[in-house]
Amino acid sequence: MSDAAASYARALFELATTEDQVRRVETDLETVTDTIKGHLKLKEILGDANFPVVKKREVIREVFEADLSPLTLGVLTMLVDAGRDGELAAVAAVYAEIAEAGTGAVTAKVTTAVPLTNDLRAELTAKLATMSGTDVELREMVDQSVLGGVVVEIGGRVLDGSVRARLAEMKSQLSVAAPSAAKEGEE
Repeated sequence: MSDAAASYARALFELATTEDQVRRVETDLETVTDTIKGHLKLKEILGDANFPVVKKREVIREVFEADLSPLTLGVLTMLVDAGRDGELAAVAAVYAEIAEAGTGAVTAKVTTAVPLTNDLRAELTAKLATMSGTDVELREMVDQSVLGGVVVEIGGRVLDGSVRARLAEMKSQLSVAAPSAAKEGEE
């Protein structure tokens, strides 16, 4: 990570704090990095130093304007103008660290197959706060591929209580058990 990425992240955090948008900007940055990872053409455009800056700005506005806060969109545009759009992931990572330290709360990324109810959200927040020993803020994502249950990323650890993970574990156990059973049947 460059010193410039850290400087942009610190400046963005200060602006977001002033405008009381720390968590919103963090969520926006995650949306941007996830979108770029998932779209090869967008990744190519932003990674191409020869692609005209004016066109990059147009693409950024077209793709993100409806979903991002004006603050985040402005910083994203500034990164493009400065030729630092390739460092966006680094800026987002540093910003997340600064935001977590600045708010005194740990952010837990929670992925479920369906949106959490208020009761489940409160229960999960309380359990994670007890486990981590600090306040916890949830960043919720819905991903139907988890099938059911919950996947939590907190403090660099992944707690996978999804149905998908349980099925994969069961499949693994069955594939280990099947050859053993076949050998026993041969005797």
